[in-house]
Amino acid sequence: MIETYSFKEIIDVQTLRSALAKFQEIEGSNSYGKDVREVNRRGRTYALETDDDWLAQYSKGFSTATYDVCRGPIIPSSLSILAVNFAGLKGTQIIISGISDTGMKPLIDVIVAGVTQSDACSVTDIFIDRYPKDQSLGRIELKSEIVREAPSPVIFIGHGRNQQWRELKDHLHDFHGYDVVSYETIVSAGFVTRDVLDDMLNRSSFGILVMTGEDLTGDGHLRPRQNVVHEVGLFQGRLGFSRAIVLEEESVETFSNLAGVQTIQFPPGRIRETYGDILATLRREFGSAR
Repeated sequence: MIETYSFKEIIDVQTLRSALAKFQEIEGSNSYGKDVREVNRRGRTYALETDDDWLAQYSKGFSTATYDVCRGPIIPSSLSILAVNFAGLKGTQIIISGISDTGMKPLIDVIVAGVTQSDACSVTDIFIDRYPKDQSLGRIELKSEIVREAPSPVIFIGHGRNQQWRELKDHLHDFHGYDVVSYETIVSAGFVTRDVLDDMLNRSSFGILVMTGEDLTGDGHLRPRQNVVHEVGLFQGRLGFSRAIVLEEESVETFSNLAGVQTIQFPPGRIRETYGDILATLRREFGSAR
């Protein structure tokens, strides 16, 4: 289930505190990926570790405030908050996203997932009770005031034989509604590899290259499949470093050209620990576009 709720004003701290507590009560403290709690004030960004620290900085005023956590006992749900108050722009968007018994479907304006309809409403009602709907904006109206509408991204995942990439694909597509492509999703019979790669380069607006340890080197180390190494160069050359990111399994021997390039690392077999960083990067590049 997906819900979003947007407001023309800045949500007060007490209302936020109540909603964060309710989300924690429903979803528990089991974290997926990296939490994001940031407040930007006069060009300086404060990265906070706890909800209390974030709320304390939020209460002092800001240009932008961002909150994004992913929780859940089994199926993760995420709560995202974007508040803007600068250059004549003022508004708050609350997003709770994931999946429910009825599947992913857009509702009004706070994105809810991984919880029942009644639980979802218990979170959103905190906002609706404090800020009646007739004072709120629809999603498109608020977006047009705060950010330029971004085109829907197409995400390419490059990978080797290790099947962890499928977990990532399913999470991005099933839980968050992104369009994800890979070699397995297109008809390649009758085409040479060069033509298939060229087609995916033309179709994709974001690339995720998954480097897992698969090929044994002469000195006993594991390195990624060479097709993934090749795809890193192709997609970073076409899309740039900010839109072609590398997921690097720890202890994998990478190539020298990757030195100095920031990667997202994860322990062996635990690619889900990258989900928070990937979603934060997608929101940075494409906003809420799906």
